[in-house]
Amino acid sequence: MVCPCGLLTRQEEPVPLKSISVTLSICEFVAGVSATLNYENEEKVPLEAFFVFPMDEDSAVYSFEAMVDGSIIKAELQDKTEAHANYENAISQGHQAFLLEEDDCSRDVFFCNVGNLRPGSKVALTLKYVQELPLEADGALRYVLPAILNPRYQLSDSLLGDPVAMVSFYPNIPEAQPSAACGEFVFLMDRSGSMQSPMSNQNKSQPRIEAAKETLILILKSLPIGCYFNIYGFGSSYEAFFPKSVKYDQRTMEEALRRVKLMRADLGGTEMLAPLQAIYGGPSIPGHPLQLFVFTDGEVSDTFRVIKEVESNGQKHRCFSFGIGEGASTSLIKGIARVSQGASEFITGRERMQSKALRALKHSLQPVVEDVSLSWDLPQGLSAKMLSPEQTVIFKGQRLIVYAQLTGMMPPAESTGGVCLKYALQGKSFENKVAFSLQPKHDANLTIHRLAAKSFLQTKDMGFRETPASDKKDVLKVSIECGVISSYTAFIAINKDLNKPVQGPLLRRDIPRPFIFCAASMPRLRGGGAPLEASSCPDVLQPRMSTHYLGPDKPHALGHKKKKEGVFSPKDLSYDGQASSSHQQDQPGNSPTSL
Repeated sequence: MVCPCGLLTRQEEPVPLKSISVTLSICEFVAGVSATLNYENEEKVPLEAFFVFPMDEDSAVYSFEAMVDGSIIKAELQDKTEAHANYENAISQGHQAFLLEEDDCSRDVFFCNVGNLRPGSKVALTLKYVQELPLEADGALRYVLPAILNPRYQLSDSLLGDPVAMVSFYPNIPEAQPSAACGEFVFLMDRSGSMQSPMSNQNKSQPRIEAAKETLILILKSLPIGCYFNIYGFGSSYEAFFPKSVKYDQRTMEEALRRVKLMRADLGGTEMLAPLQAIYGGPSIPGHPLQLFVFTDGEVSDTFRVIKEVESNGQKHRCFSFGIGEGASTSLIKGIARVSQGASEFITGRERMQSKALRALKHSLQPVVEDVSLSWDLPQGLSAKMLSPEQTVIFKGQRLIVYAQLTGMMPPAESTGGVCLKYALQGKSFENKVAFSLQPKHDANLTIHRLAAKSFLQTKDMGFRETPASDKKDVLKVSIECGVISSYTAFIAINKDLNKPVQGPLLRRDIPRPFIFCAASMPRLRGGGAPLEASSCPDVLQPRMSTHYLGPDKPHALGHKKKKEGVFSPKDLSYDGQASSSHQQDQPGNSPTSL
């Protein structure tokens, strides 16, 4: 069922969102976004509203503020438990209060409580975040505008106080002979009711289940002879084509093709944990490593548990995940691919799924790049502390981004440093080197620091209920120091300057999550990455489905100076003392960049 978004009246009639304003700045492969939503309480009683905002899970949210009737209230990032107590205390005393936090079950959902909004009051909620831009197969960088939504900090001996390096490698991995071990290919297909929805809101758009079936048929016809395979359909329950994976031959392929053509979006909700446990619980096939392909258009109710299940089995398989349509959860799709050293893709609008799926199949057949390591060449007294998760697999044509905190005595400005990526492929050793200046530029937003903190949090923060106790302290410390929200922190803003307490009962409004279709209103990027502003009317907001159908928004490629429209050149190193810097490197494919 499609639900209205924004504020709701007693009769559940929507109160229109007044306006949205977005400022977007893109430099190299990093985007900085400031987004403001403007609302007005048109009811005759005070209102406590509850909004939900979708966000790409790689976004580092570092600032939240509210402007109420012309007064700006800036939020502080606090321990979540403390923030909740402060919020409830402020509400009980008649103050206006605002609370922004991550969903307990997913990294790409943010909840915002707006308390004591007086009749006739106007509120503007502003959220700021930075994120890496994903690299497409043709070298383009893609920015997706999500549904939109300055903490105070001290530069002490912390992540914000030290220089931070952001290194992006785009290694030229040579073509390799296919592995002798063909593999066990298991396909996990979403058959929830929302898969019957069209790929986009355009007329005569193909249903998602049909696009997924066409893609699966193509992959089945492309599997290598001698491999093993099986297909699972899942929703509220799950079904397998075969009791266990079968050897791929003409007979089993034809049987699978027949059954794929009969698949329907008729299994209810989106519950992925049970079929994953069934797949992992089966016996492994010697000489045939497991390769899992997941196709889904929604979001599960227990995202962190699903990611943890995949991670706990990450050493014996790789997961290639596909988010179909505008409703797929970035936290789920990216998370299960990341922890299993696989790859993720998103298919929206009129995009064809087949080419991306075949690319993933090609990756799954590649021999594993082994012995991946980084070594730093820094002046005496300076060392690098890795903030990114350890990378053990790199695919041909794939970018590798790592973050490191530089600690110790900083050398003179003219000094340089270097980093070397080493890996082995089929018994041969390869390396890519990058050299860079140790003099950073100024960046008031601390962009690279924020992204480094987000990378660290993605490694340690497995959700409010799933993070090990040994990591909780580090997650809380880095989150508050860097002003980047996590599952253990929340932004809290309280306005104590009202002339008088709000009178009358509060009304709660639980609001479904909106998302933005931005193709018509998306700004174009001017050369040099200059900031842009775009305002759009409320009708760009579209309602999301229920809790089993949530996610990101329609992407839009942006142009770049001296490049064809929609294409960026990937760059390879940014460095942040409290910002970033230009660099030199000595290997082709690792060109300099600056932010």
